[in-house]
Amino acid sequence: MDKISLFRVLGLPDSFGAVLLILALILLLSPYFSGADFGIFKIPVISQPGRKSIKILGPIVFILCVLSFLPVFSTKTTAPTSTAQPSPALIPLVTPTPIPTPSSTANATSTPSLGSADAIAAQKLGAEWFSAMKRHDVEVLIHMADFPFYFDQEILAGPDDMRRRFRDSASKPNSDTKTLHLGSVKARTIAEWKQGGFEAERDRILGNITYNDNDFVVILTIGNGLNTEGEGVVLYMRKVGSKIKLAGFWD
Repeated sequence: MDKISLFRVLGLPDSFGAVLLILALILLLSPYFSGADFGIFKIPVISQPGRKSIKILGPIVFILCVLSFLPVFSTKTTAPTSTAQPSPALIPLVTPTPIPTPSSTANATSTPSLGSADAIAAQKLGAEWFSAMKRHDVEVLIHMADFPFYFDQEILAGPDDMRRRFRDSASKPNSDTKTLHLGSVKARTIAEWKQGGFEAERDRILGNITYNDNDFVVILTIGNGLNTEGEGVVLYMRKVGSKIKLAGFWD
């Protein structure tokens, strides 16, 4: 059973107790060393009538302060008992969880949730790509891109190639982009995108760009005028560090 002092019982810091002890010592010495300077403390000048009272009060206060430091109060400590551990009879039975087969585990790890931060970032980048394409804002498109970049049957190695490619496409007659509007935006992983089986054009494009199965494709539905169904555009995206970047597109 442990014991503690009065100061610990009251929750007072030890430094406060030390100050009280010094004051009690000064009070104890005052009748005999009135006006004396001991360096760390100085005893005040006490009148003769006051010394008589302090000769009685000083020792009492000093003894009480000293006793306050003595560990005289008992504390209860809770000893560990066998009841701290649950009885074997009270432990609930746990039904073993079936271990998934290798094939189901592979599907779960290779397909990030479509509500994940990367999938949401990929869909957001797809909408921003459509807006930049509609404005013919090449510099914004370059900022989105990661090279090598697939663009209309050509692999672009860097920003200069993309600027050249957009200059070439801008010189060709094209429909009025003001009537274009974005319909749906859907994200899929490359692994999901390839589950449809062999597709020559798709596999040829994937063979020319750097990707892994956890990268994304984003399918945009773009309408024109009153055409609400629109046409599909596939954007290839790859994760570069912590960011999702555009790796090419195919319409």
